Order: sequence, then structure tokens, then C-alpha cells
Amino acid sequence: MKELETVVQDEKNKWILITGILQVLACVIMNKFDISNPNIILFVILSAVLVQFGYGAGMLCGFITYIYSMYFFSTDHSFFYFDASNRDKIMVVIFGIIANILIVGSLKARMEKSNKERIHQLEVATTLNKCAVELSADRDIHTAIYNLLGIINQYFQADRSYIFDIDYEKQIVINTYEYAAEGVSCQIDNLQEVPLSVIEVWLDRFEKGEVYYIADTKQEKGYPSYEMLVEQKVQRLLTVPLKKNEKIIGFVGVDNPRTHFDDATLLLSLQYFIVNSQSSQKQQERLQFLSFRDMLTGLYNRNKYMKVLESCEYFPVRDTGVAYIDLNGLKQVNDSLGHEAGDRLICSAAQCILKTFPENAYRIGGDEFVIIVAKTAEADFMERIKQVQEDLEEAEVSCSIGLEWKNESMIEAMLKAAEKRMYIEKNAYYQVKGRDRRGLVKT
Repeated sequence: MKELETVVQDEKNKWILITGILQVLACVIMNKFDISNPNIILFVILSAVLVQFGYGAGMLCGFITYIYSMYFFSTDHSFFYFDASNRDKIMVVIFGIIANILIVGSLKARMEKSNKERIHQLEVATTLNKCAVELSADRDIHTAIYNLLGIINQYFQADRSYIFDIDYEKQIVINTYEYAAEGVSCQIDNLQEVPLSVIEVWLDRFEKGEVYYIADTKQEKGYPSYEMLVEQKVQRLLTVPLKKNEKIIGFVGVDNPRTHFDDATLLLSLQYFIVNSQSSQKQQERLQFLSFRDMLTGLYNRNKYMKVLESCEYFPVRDTGVAYIDLNGLKQVNDSLGHEAGDRLICSAAQCILKTFPENAYRIGGDEFVIIVAKTAEADFMERIKQVQEDLEEAEVSCSIGLEWKNESMIEAMLKAAEKRMYIEKNAYYQVKGRDRRGLVKT
């Protein structure tokens, strides 16, 4: 962006020089042809230059007009000696130049300001439209928000753009999304549990309905946020609060913006879109949680289990261990103590499994559980299964377990092998008890 600004300034300087040269040529031509009243022509050129190129070129042309007038009206072109009549004329010229620059230049400045405002409004509207299209696109909400931050980053020509959520219960702020420009290091992993006290000053501003803008990180000296900003090489920062039902739930911001850094219009306009998208995302995550979780035990349910099987349907898994677990005696508990007691037994078993395999266990039937762990060494897998067995024994929960671990195999085949071993163990258990699975006495 700095390179672009330099190019624009160079172009502007070039035209200032060109207008100066043209004004000098006009003076030479008028002198050659001995035009008796050159002021009218020079003032017309001055006004045109002011309208077209602004104060810089106007000042230069005004100065050239003044020098030529001093030459033209002075006695013997001495620049310093004037008769009474020409002295009045040179005063008129001087006042004319000043008035021209002030009036026409001022109008030009207002026009430029008005044009800049219109261009800025158009740029904001165009960017907002891009953001709205991105968030309304039929795609994953995480991807949509990431792309949204990319659009924001480009608008501000910033190093990073991000969204933070506030957890008032834990008194922390969490960097949930981040977009980093090319060549800029990501900081999201370092900003997962930032104490809320670090941005206490920011929150005070947010509560007043204000944005928080840091023109220079040095202004943060003495505040807890200073060290964090220096560590991330943040020199300038702009953030605006995210509110839901008048409560601040987070903020969106940019680090080191190079353009529009003193204007929060875009970020303020995006507040609703971002909060709405986050709400939709949390609703989707909640629905997904409900669709993939067993409400009784907290384990993954059969829907999630089938998804996992589908993902491994056409290629073998490697270094994977599976366990097939079935409760012993659930029917007898249900029959003798009631289904609530049976549910408590199922939950006890599930808690023992969850303790060691929180993200790898599934309840696939009433009293059936499956554990699938990929990319694990056989010894580690067996050690963890042993821990589950010890926890089940301590909780006085009887289970039959079938295990299988392979360097490489189809997951379906492994599960069938584990299920077969589980049934062998279960039959042995009931043979010892002298009953079958239904609790009937064997004769």
C-alpha cells in the first residue's frame, strides 16, 4: 500500500511540475507577442490549474504569475520600481492571486473531500456486500467467517484480522478466528486463554459504546495489554465490540491497518452479521452435538459410529485398535430392579469408558459399546483398555470385551473379529453363571 501511495504522490508531483512549465511558457509567449494585459490569461490558467490539480499546482502557478507581473509592470522590467499606476496594478494582481488560490482552491478541496467521502462510502458498501454474500453462501460457517476476515484484512491492508469471544465465567478471552496476511505469523494458538483483566481498558470503552483504537502501541504502556501487543509486533490496532442483547460477547479487530485505520465504519456495520453468524454456528454445533451424542451416557451414538465406518469404508486403517464391549447381566437388573437401575448401570459403564476414551467411544446399542482408536501403538492401546477394565471392576460393572489391533486392516473386519471375541467371552461368563444372556437357567 505504501508503494501505491508513493506512486500517486509521484504522479501528483509530476503534474505540478508540468503545470509550472506550461505557466512559464505562457509567460514567455505573452512577453514575445507583447500582450498588453496578461493578467486575464494568467488568472484563467491559474483557476484552471487549481480546479484540476489543487493547491500544490495552484501555488506554483500563482507564484509564477506574481513573478511575471512584477517583471511586466515594473519600470524597465526591473522587478522593483513601479510608477503609481503600475503599483496599483501589481497590488490588484497580488490580491487576485491570493483570492484565486483561497476561493477556487477551497472549492477544489471541498470537491475532493466530497468525492473522497463518496468513494469511501462506495468502498464500504461494496465491501459490506462482499461480506454479506460470503456469510450467506451455502458453505461451512467456519470457512465463511474465515473468508469474511480475509475481506476485512484486505480492506484495511492489515497484518491480521480476528474475532475474540469472551467467557465471563472463566474470566478469559479466546481467539476463535484469525486471518493473517501473507508473510505474517498467526497468533491464534497463543491467544486461547487470555485473562479478561488484560483488556479491561478496552472493555470500559466497549461498555460506553465506543471502539478501541491504538494509534501507537506506546500509548498502552502501563496497561496489561502492552506486553502482549509488543510480543505480537502490533504497532496500530482497531477493535469494535460484538454485542448480543446489549451484552458484550466479544470483539472483532485488525492489527497494523495501513488504510482506513481511523474509520471503524466497516467493522461497526459488520457487528450484526458476525454475531448472527456466530449464533448460527453455535446452533449448528449444538444440533450436531445432539445428533451425534447419546443423551443418556454422553458417549458418541450410533449415528456418529456409522459416520466413522463410512469414512473408512473404502481403504484400510493403519495402527488401529478396536474394542467391542457388552454389559453382562443388564436384563436381570432391568427385570429385578427396574429400568432406572439398568440405566444407572449403563451410565456407570459409560463413565468408565469416557474417562480413558472421551473422543473414541460409541454406544451403538442398549448395552453395547465400541471403542475405535486410530494411529496408536498396540502396547498403548492395550494399556488404556486395561485401565478401562480396572475402572469397570472398581465400579462393580461386569462386561465382556473383545479386542483387535492391526497394523493395517479394513475396519469392518476388525470390528467383526472383536465382536466375535466379545461373544466368546460372554458365553464363557454365562456358562460360569449357569445362565444364558436372557437370565434363564441352563438345563
